[in-house]
Amino acid sequence: MASISYIKSAPSVYTPTQVVQWLKAIGYPETVGSSPDELATQLDEKKFPTTLETLTLVSRLHLMAFPFENLDMHYSPKHQLDVTAEGNFRRMVVERKGSYCYGKNGLLLEMLRGLGYRTYAGQGRVNGLMMTDAPPKYSTIQHMVLFVQPSEGDKTTYLVDAGFGGGGLVRPILLAEDAVVLGTTPTEKHRLKRGPHPESVLGKLKPPSSSIELSITPSTIEDPAALSWRLEVQRDRKDPSAPPAPWRALFTFSETEYFQSDFELSSFYVSTHPDGSPFLQNVLCVKYFYVDDRKEDLGLMFLYRDEVKQHTGTTSQEVAKIKTEEERIQKIREFYGIDIDDAAIEHIRGRPGELKDA
Repeated sequence: MASISYIKSAPSVYTPTQVVQWLKAIGYPETVGSSPDELATQLDEKKFPTTLETLTLVSRLHLMAFPFENLDMHYSPKHQLDVTAEGNFRRMVVERKGSYCYGKNGLLLEMLRGLGYRTYAGQGRVNGLMMTDAPPKYSTIQHMVLFVQPSEGDKTTYLVDAGFGGGGLVRPILLAEDAVVLGTTPTEKHRLKRGPHPESVLGKLKPPSSSIELSITPSTIEDPAALSWRLEVQRDRKDPSAPPAPWRALFTFSETEYFQSDFELSSFYVSTHPDGSPFLQNVLCVKYFYVDDRKEDLGLMFLYRDEVKQHTGTTSQEVAKIKTEEERIQKIREFYGIDIDDAAIEHIRGRPGELKDA
């Protein structure tokens, strides 16, 4: 189990009115059959059901309501995403656009606090080789995650992440070694493991076997002193007769608490450093959808550079091939409901993410 201490309650930066606006934006009232006024009363009387079941529901609705996207990094004058509390609320709740991890999980963190959940935020390092069978190659600290303790008086902790983009968690996972949850469909699973960073040189000393054993030698050093958590994914192969697919690391993270100023600095790095992330070089937009009326399995619509693909389970198909910036703007409107003004194309001209006209 996790070594996390008891998480104290913390006030949200958002007002109860803003929390209800968010609940409406993610479709919570109609999902549970409550009116916005009834929800406002629950919040006012501190009777909102802060259970694991509700956490699973609101995090799923949040994941699906707001696309994972980096469009302002390319189509705005500043070429950055505003991940302040005000910016997150305006962009997602008011304008119904999306963001990446620092925006999506940043908004979710404060909304969970507004509902009454005990939660805090951490950061992780993304595996740049997650699509291969090669050993992990981790980035700098550049991914935001949430830790939530849904039961009052209980330290049982869940990892919540609605901001990884395609392939990440779609439900909370117990923060425990070998914990496993389903992904978008039964063909995908996520699990947690612990281990050292592959480049770590830290170790810890074994207890001395006698009072005269004072020297430090390789034989007196055992397991690494710093063990990190690692979220892994396993996806079934298209051929059911093939051997099971390997587990692949998505990202590694610690239980260290981080704060809003940390996230704004990390977001600035991701937005501006040439080697900070794939986001600076590529336009991307990811939106989840329900596969059928049961509303259990999920698929995703994935725009990456010049193509849009639909992924459902082990099946992928190309939906659109894009040749120009004008076409890409149109596809973003069509598939993601995000209206980018045609004049915004000028902001991407001459930058790495620009599509050159064929």
